[in-house]
Amino acid sequence: MRPISARPRTPALDVMLDELQREACEANRALPRHGLVRMNFGHASAIDRSRGIFAIKPGSVDDLRLRPADMVLIDLEGIRVEGRLRPSSDTPTHREVHLGFPTIGGVAEPVRLAELGFHGPCRVRDLWRQEDLGEFTDEFAPAIAGHGAGLHRVSPRGT
Repeated sequence: MRPISARPRTPALDVMLDELQREACEANRALPRHGLVRMNFGHASAIDRSRGIFAIKPGSVDDLRLRPADMVLIDLEGIRVEGRLRPSSDTPTHREVHLGFPTIGGVAEPVRLAELGFHGPCRVRDLWRQEDLGEFTDEFAPAIAGHGAGLHRVSPRGT
């Protein structure tokens, strides 16, 4: 498959790229809203495997001010396809995860519990599925399906 950066643009491709940017933007904006990251630490990406391209947050934009047009598009060769801002410094890691795990549809970085103010064991509950996921000490990395989202409660053990 030719890298997307070498393909001619079409209206259908424009719609797909806009949707991919919107999905990645929404995932990044949800991280701080749900207390999963502090400040600008942590990034999410979304991938369209059929076209071999993913969208990732630029490192220089505050999550709450992020717009879909700010998202940077990268092909699986690591070439920037579109975006006026510099992609996150985590882009190579996201690329490797997308290449190494062909069934996932996106990457969210692990939540470091200390960055949320938790020290010691914490319980994590999936609020949408209404199930306890167990205890975690240092970090929690939720498994989120492609085009999906998650809502989790983190609380200190014993509460």
